[in-house]
Amino acid sequence: MRDAFAIVAEGNLTSARQASEALTGVSRDQALAGVAMQWAKSDLDAAIAWAKRLPDGTDRDEIIRTALLGKAAVDPVTALDRVGSVPSAEGTPTLPAPRARACCLPPPRLILTPRLTG
Repeated sequence: MRDAFAIVAEGNLTSARQASEALTGVSRDQALAGVAMQWAKSDLDAAIAWAKRLPDGTDRDEIIRTALLGKAAVDPVTALDRVGSVPSAEGTPTLPAPRARACCLPPPRLILTPRLTG
């Protein structure tokens, strides 16, 4: 369901958003997450703001985590910088954002300089 709504959102974000918001039942959060995942690729802030405004009973944190996954697909550094903006899923350890970011950056280059002996 999530992936299907992500595909729909890629073609028409407004229609996908409206359709996902109109759903009821267990599939609703999955559909909302799919929209957030696709939307975040182009506008993470708007996707998170929308998720935060969703009504009570919606797993907003999970939808925001899915938005971060969408952003990570196109801009992993930005997604990692924002990882601290949502609580982790229950029982899932998280790294503080600076440590998480450091894990994904390439290692620094080792620069060797010749040592002169004389």
